[in-house]
Amino acid sequence: MDGPTEKLILAVQSDLKTLSLETKKRHGWVKDACEEAIAKIRGAGTAPSALPYVTQEALYPVLQGCDTRDPKIVKV
Repeated sequence: MDGPTEKLILAVQSDLKTLSLETKKRHGWVKDACEEAIAKIRGAGTAPSALPYVTQEALYPVLQGCDTRDPKIVKV
């Protein structure tokens, strides 16, 4: 995998981890979705052809976080 793609994947994983930590008490479903997405991203790291599929999986917890309308979470 090339440098920019690897940096992007690491940044997305970091953002999902932060979102997971922010939502663990009040919004468990978002935390669970974040953890699932992180696991799928790690798995796709060895198969770059799976990245388009993983992109949808990574955006789902972000959209769930926005649906909470909690300003602290939406800001993450």
